[in-house]
Amino acid sequence: DDSNSVPVIVPKFSFPWDRVVDAASLEMSDYLRGRLSELGTWKDPRGILTPDKPYAAWLYVGDDYLNRKPSAIRDEMYKKDRRAGDQWDGLGLSVVREDIIKVKPFDLVASTVGPGEMVYVFWLYDRPKFHALSVGGAYPGFRGLVCGSEVES
Repeated sequence: DDSNSVPVIVPKFSFPWDRVVDAASLEMSDYLRGRLSELGTWKDPRGILTPDKPYAAWLYVGDDYLNRKPSAIRDEMYKKDRRAGDQWDGLGLSVVREDIIKVKPFDLVASTVGPGEMVYVFWLYDRPKFHALSVGGAYPGFRGLVCGSEVES
């Protein structure tokens, strides 16, 4: 449903993600900052990759993936022409449409922090904040960030 999607320029660069978060004046928990060496991207079994440079993507921000386990969202990506959103997609959404994050937090389903966690973004005080939690839980009010599988770089 196009009414539940927004176009976003994803600011993916060759330097570390946390530096882009800091440059955008966004927040990151000390817990996540302490685990940045474990930050990665889930390997989609279909081999869908995003470019290693800024790109445009459609991000689905509706409630299709509300209150769902991130691991279950990953498992069903092959059924649709979509891909799981990662930490770069979440950063792009946070910069371009922070108003959407104010409403409900997003699990950044394609991000990984070690073997069993991922990044999520939520609203804290006056800006988006990134933190990490388990991929196995369905957290009330959280939406999984899902994107169109086509990207333009």
